[in-house]
Amino acid sequence: MIIPDKIYHIDYMRDKTYYTIIDGMMFYNVHAIDSTFIQVGDKINLLFENSCLSHNFSPFKFKEKYYAIGGQDNWKVDNKWRGIDYETFKDMYELHFSKEYIRGKEFYTDIKYKFDTTKTLTHNKGLYLLSSDNGIDWKFVIDDPIITVNSDGFCSSLSWKSTDFDDKPQLIKYKDNWMLYVRANIDKDRRHIQFTKSKDLLNWSKFQMLNIQFDIEIDNYYHPILFEHKRKLIGFFHYYSNEKSCIKIKKSEDGLNWIDIIEIFQELPFEIGEDKKKMRSHVCGVYKKDDLIYIYINHNYNSNDIYLYSYIMRYKMSEQDFNELL
Repeated sequence: MIIPDKIYHIDYMRDKTYYTIIDGMMFYNVHAIDSTFIQVGDKINLLFENSCLSHNFSPFKFKEKYYAIGGQDNWKVDNKWRGIDYETFKDMYELHFSKEYIRGKEFYTDIKYKFDTTKTLTHNKGLYLLSSDNGIDWKFVIDDPIITVNSDGFCSSLSWKSTDFDDKPQLIKYKDNWMLYVRANIDKDRRHIQFTKSKDLLNWSKFQMLNIQFDIEIDNYYHPILFEHKRKLIGFFHYYSNEKSCIKIKKSEDGLNWIDIIEIFQELPFEIGEDKKKMRSHVCGVYKKDDLIYIYINHNYNSNDIYLYSYIMRYKMSEQDFNELL
């Protein structure tokens, strides 16, 4: 049903990088160095540096125009990042990144950055909205964030000394509303997805947790990649529990209530095993062309072995097969 089409990209940064693919442009956030890049063909451009945008910059396309959302809050809590003191974090990333840079130098040509824990990161007050005519040159729609930790109903992770707006928030125009999906760190090592909607991108409804099959003792959901098809909203959810890691495909007619369709790429949990050489997979782009649905999936090794690289595979599925799922 889902057929491998071609290897789209080989990734030497593994879990340090988040990708989005739109119209042949590949956006990637290397949060170890607080920078966002775009690759078109063999050309690589730096979009942002020293910015919290580079932790979750999430672009999308609507009516021939490009938009993006990104930014964080609570990035610095008690001089720690995710519970790791800065000096340990700095040493860990500089060692790991320097090794991977050498192996990946043919891809990261002339991109030479060093992790700096003393710098001040911009765009650290919430989620910011950007727009672009070509996907390369970006501007802020408004200077202030459109969502903050004080937004009505927002589930903040401050009590867990973690960042807010972590991972990749997703914004999509569906029917008459803009719909925003943000990860909710509802408990220690427990992740859900919270949702709000807007008519004008400025005034937002109260945040709600998605109505999906969820057990707080077992389930973890990361960001969904969203795709409208046949007047339905299709979500590709990155999921894991103590028993499996997979991509859950779900459908919705209102953006809040979701129905399971199928699970793909089921793997063992990536925490299990002494070598931790387990694979986790998540979708980084979906589009339709002619009678085919193309799905880009990042197969990501969670391992300390620098000789294990991750990769993005482009898969294809006939529209007829896709419709039968719905």
